[in-house]
Amino acid sequence: LHTKAFNSYPQRGEGGERYPAYICRRMAHFAKIGLAAWPSVSSGRCSMRSLDALYRGFDRIGPTMSKVLLVTNHLWRPELRILDESCEVGDGADEAFNYLFGARGGGDA
Repeated sequence: LHTKAFNSYPQRGEGGERYPAYICRRMAHFAKIGLAAWPSVSSGRCSMRSLDALYRGFDRIGPTMSKVLLVTNHLWRPELRILDESCEVGDGADEAFNYLFGARGGGDA
């Protein structure tokens, strides 16, 4: 899900020979985010709101990327029920959510 939803366009000056280093720095950034989220996710003491706030506190993580990470967490640890209460998505994600969770989360679409 993450790789399908995320196209990494390098910032100015980060293309060509510098692109592999840019990708390494970007993945290191995501590793830091994962390490920050791990204590609450591994303990089961997390919610959509707490994780969203944590993710969005990182540079260059806005609402769309935060939702990608939230959905990834929800699929990885369904017993935590991270998105069971709600998760607003834009029209662009509607079809994917219906496929993954069924129409309005209630089974087959």
